[in-house]
Order: sequence, then structure tokens, then C-alpha cells
Amino acid sequence: MRLDKVELTIRFTGTVAGGNPREFTQTGKEEHEIAEACTRTIKNSIICWNNLYLARQL
Repeated sequence: MRLDKVELTIRFTGTVAGGNPREFTQTGKEEHEIAEACTRTIKNSIICWNNLYLARQL
């Protein structure tokens, strides 16, 4: 069960990031950290919206 969650998390990250989440398209460390922070913010926003939506439906 835990492996399924990890695989889904990796897939979700890839979908949000628009490709392979382990592929580095940024050249510098700072650019990579900014891209990672943006991806994390988008993922958290989607998760938050889903929680609010589901709570409203219940």
C-alpha cells in the first residue's frame, strides 16, 4: 500500500511539473530550488482545493 502512495506522489509531481520530476532542466542550484518551490506550491494548492471541495460535498 505504501509503495502505491509513493508511486502516485511521483506521478502527481510529474504531472504538475510537466515532465519527469527527477529531470533537472535548471542549470543552477538557485533555479532548481525556485522550480522545486513552485512545484510544491502548486501541488499544495491542488491538495488544499481538493480537501475543501470534498469537505463541502460531504
